[in-house]
Amino acid sequence: MYNSFTVDGSTFNNAFGITELPGGQTNAQPISLDAIEQLQVNLAPYDVKLSGFTGAGINAVTRGGTNEFAGSVYTFIRSKGLTGNKVDGQTVLKDDFKQNQYGFRVGGPIIKNKLFFFISGEMERQTAPASNFRANRDPNAKSVNDVPRAWLS
Repeated sequence: MYNSFTVDGSTFNNAFGITELPGGQTNAQPISLDAIEQLQVNLAPYDVKLSGFTGAGINAVTRGGTNEFAGSVYTFIRSKGLTGNKVDGQTVLKDDFKQNQYGFRVGGPIIKNKLFFFISGEMERQTAPASNFRANRDPNAKSVNDVPRAWLS
């Protein structure tokens, strides 16, 4: 394994070897970025406690509650209107797609100086075509995909 990914010191690698990180094939992130307080990156560590990888050891340290109430709310929106339609000077077709991501985090004290809470939540909705490639309908025009439509009939 090239890299090792842990969350608060607990192994978070993909044990099956199907993808590099959990959630990779589902195009989802395994933990919300807003729930992370620190990132520790170890390149070629000399500590014998850090092993099992030849690349980097990446440890995400999550946030926790404190004596002060704190939180955040965020959104990320992407759509067809926010993307370009030219590749190498040629106009290409844009299929409809939407990506909406919403999230929040909140933390604070339950019993001051003794017991704290932290909650983080995230939701993502995405609508996208299975493929952006279409057969070229005009034999004289350049396209990202130069397969003529007649070949597909």
